[in-house]
Amino acid sequence: MSLDWMQSCFGLEAMEIDFKDCQGSTKYTQEKVAQVQFELMDRIGKYEDLNKKYMELENHLTEIVKEGKVLRLLKRS
Repeated sequence: MSLDWMQSCFGLEAMEIDFKDCQGSTKYTQEKVAQVQFELMDRIGKYEDLNKKYMELENHLTEIVKEGKVLRLLKRS
């Protein structure tokens, strides 16, 4: 009976060690996910800024092209 009890204690200690390892692994994973999420949000913000600048540039170039066409039409008349 005492041998069964000792084996149970060792089994419980091993389970406790495994559980603590899992907790540490879970904490590491949560920290890694938070880091990746932060980096992703940063990149999305940079992409949105670049996209806004691109759209402004495209609009500006469209205006320049329109002005060029108007000038050519005025020169013809």
